[in-house]
Amino acid sequence: MKQVGWPDLVELSLRLRASRALLALPFGYEQLTIDHDSRSAIQQFQDIVRAVAGPLANRNACPSDCVVPPVEAQNQRVCELYRGARPTTGTPLSDEAARSFDDICSQRICTSCAQQRGTSACTWSESTQAGDIVSVGSGGLCLDPVRELFESCRSIAESAYRKHATRDVPVTLTSGHALQRTGHLGLHVKGQTREAQEPGKREVDVTFAVANIWIDDYLALPYILAHECIAHVWCGVDLNAEDSFKSVAFHEGWMDKVARNILDQHCQRPPDASVPNVIVEYGSEFARVTNRVHAQRYDTTHPEAPIDVAEWIAGTRALRSFEGLMGFAWLDRDLGAPGDQEVAVKTLGFSLQMNASDLSHQERGEFVDILNERFSVPSSTLRAKALLTAQDGIEWIGDWLLDARSASDVVRQFIAFLPRS
Repeated sequence: MKQVGWPDLVELSLRLRASRALLALPFGYEQLTIDHDSRSAIQQFQDIVRAVAGPLANRNACPSDCVVPPVEAQNQRVCELYRGARPTTGTPLSDEAARSFDDICSQRICTSCAQQRGTSACTWSESTQAGDIVSVGSGGLCLDPVRELFESCRSIAESAYRKHATRDVPVTLTSGHALQRTGHLGLHVKGQTREAQEPGKREVDVTFAVANIWIDDYLALPYILAHECIAHVWCGVDLNAEDSFKSVAFHEGWMDKVARNILDQHCQRPPDASVPNVIVEYGSEFARVTNRVHAQRYDTTHPEAPIDVAEWIAGTRALRSFEGLMGFAWLDRDLGAPGDQEVAVKTLGFSLQMNASDLSHQERGEFVDILNERFSVPSSTLRAKALLTAQDGIEWIGDWLLDARSASDVVRQFIAFLPRS
């Protein structure tokens, strides 16, 4: 199992835990960004973390018997330096931020983790490193802020797919160190889903440009993780198939939009103290960054936009066209006047069932191409006319609404009888 280890774990854990702590402050992170003293306190903390963690790459974690676990010892070093450097007075906002940083770096995180797990604390020596990696991956408190969000997103995806997938998908979280930020998104974190070595299992790998991770990267994690879980983890075909490039528009455009919509619904839920969920608790903060990153993802004018953006956009256009067909199918089957919410819910259900099916990468790509070629026209009036001419397609989708066809059957009907010209 791949995980961030010594020495990157020192800095990554501090930055993630500090971001999580700032989010929990009563006045909200946005207020900190407009307070000069708070911005200074935040920058000072980040500078000290970097100054302590940077030189660790050339040092052994535990050259002799460790009295204090090495990650914990470096946390304490940051704490000492920060206490010595921070101003004795500031604004109420900056004082709250400073206390939060002090609490984070003074926590005996490795000792507490070992006590909870009934194991020895990680020492990152040559003889213990392999076991330490396993400990981090299987519940280490040092990466708890990421794991907390991953478990929330995995649960969200599992709940969404429960009606549409015929199998459970065991999935684990791995982590690594990326060398640079993700270009046009301006983030220092990215995700990827891959087939695990054990058949039938998948891994969601999150990589960090550790030296630059901060709260906006943390706030972007639910969108990244929801995308991976909803678009890829429950995908019904081999992610490593040679022709996987043929379904890029569907998975990275269509299903990305679905994932974002599902996440947005959860961000808007009222908090429930009996069922704690960090995404719901701080939904407005997560939604703000999710919406910004989602919009940037499809920005073709950005100088660093990847070449695949055009395909992602094709996937979102096809989804919009399919939603139009779903509305006509609803009317065609006399199910009443379709409201936007009802059509959106049914379209989401079809999308999840389609993704979880055994449709090949080529079939997924062809379906997107057919929808775009026949129905994705610039004028809403022309689009409505084009949709109305697709009576066969409306019939097949109507069958799906009445549980008379599966999503994969509908897609194959489109390919067989409404092929691309």
